[in-house]
Amino acid sequence: MHEANALAITKNVKGVPRLVAVSLDPPGIIMTMHGTLNLVGLCRMRPNELVLLRVLHSISGTLAAFHKLGLSHNDIKADNVTISGGVNAESTTATLVDLGLLTRHGEYPFGLLPRRDGKSFYAPELMNA
Repeated sequence: MHEANALAITKNVKGVPRLVAVSLDPPGIIMTMHGTLNLVGLCRMRPNELVLLRVLHSISGTLAAFHKLGLSHNDIKADNVTISGGVNAESTTATLVDLGLLTRHGEYPFGLLPRRDGKSFYAPELMNA
């Protein structure tokens, strides 16, 4: 239910899906859908620079809104940017999805504590524990 909470916290942020419903049994959420294409798929279509700039500007605005709220997404990658409207610059919109790792600034995702050895990363296999 962490993602449902994250969607509720960010409900006024442009460029984030909207929470539609929550089911407790079985656990699940329904949210709005914003395209079936991700950022890599868009780049493979070789859109013009204006389309790419529009997408990057949109995602930057979404992240700026998160940061203004004191939030960190913690999972920024091309798979988590969905595109609707295709490669037409006027209709292309970008949405930042997968808010499951969203935290307040200074909190660590997965409930992990900072490493004692000073390194700022964990091995991926530790994330599956």
